[in-house]
Amino acid sequence: MVHARPQLSRDPLGGAIRVMFPDLPGDPPLPETGVAICLFGLLILAAAFLLGGVRGSPALRKLALRSILVVASLAGALAVPIGARNFGRWNDLRGALREYGDAAASYERQFGTISSEAEAERFYELHPAPRFSFGEARPDVEIVYLWWHTPARPGIVFGRGGTAAFHLPTMVCVYSD
Repeated sequence: MVHARPQLSRDPLGGAIRVMFPDLPGDPPLPETGVAICLFGLLILAAAFLLGGVRGSPALRKLALRSILVVASLAGALAVPIGARNFGRWNDLRGALREYGDAAASYERQFGTISSEAEAERFYELHPAPRFSFGEARPDVEIVYLWWHTPARPGIVFGRGGTAAFHLPTMVCVYSD
């Protein structure tokens, strides 16, 4: 089985994949996207808070401060799934991703950088993509080497062809489709 650039199908069921695989990133990765939007909103609200101080508008400052608290709370709640990826089976997945990344790095030191589907096929012949189970009644994922990324990194294929890659020290999703 060759893991070239997958031709990924979009979810025709309007979100059913997220229901079937609730802990996996979406397209885009929902927790990361939500946190980024909240941080952008916090910058705007902080500017409004400071503007209210400069213009002497206590009502604007009060509104901005309340909004900052709401948006910061929302960002914190959205960050929980990201933090949860550092424990339990997700931590085991991180270890499996590191092992597969080490195998790919060793292969590339020996044979050169994987830069074509033919080279990827040769890599997968020597290092078949392992499956990882999140447990009974939980989804299985396939660990793959995303050789076409810059930088190349190990990732997972889940659901109906969704692919995700993570910053392994933090498990923040850096790629999802």
